[in-house]
Amino acid sequence: MDCRRKVIPALILGGIGLVLLTMQLFGVEDAFFSGMGTSFLVVGAIRLVQAIRYGKDPEYRERVDVAASDERNRFLAGRAWALAGWLFVLIAA
Repeated sequence: MDCRRKVIPALILGGIGLVLLTMQLFGVEDAFFSGMGTSFLVVGAIRLVQAIRYGKDPEYRERVDVAASDERNRFLAGRAWALAGWLFVLIAA
């Protein structure tokens, strides 16, 4: 996977977080959006570091690609998703 495809969403997420933080500092929005902006900014920064590492480190890239395409992981994720959906329906009823 191209490294740029991972960097652009991280920058967008960080930019949205920065905008939300700035809006709260100028009094346009309340503290809820300040917390959400901080979260977006932190997650965007973490994803940006991961994307840069993915682009520079071939071992890390191979490990991530194998983990993303491994059939066992996909099977377990599907089972966990089905169980979570079933529990949600059971609890919500």
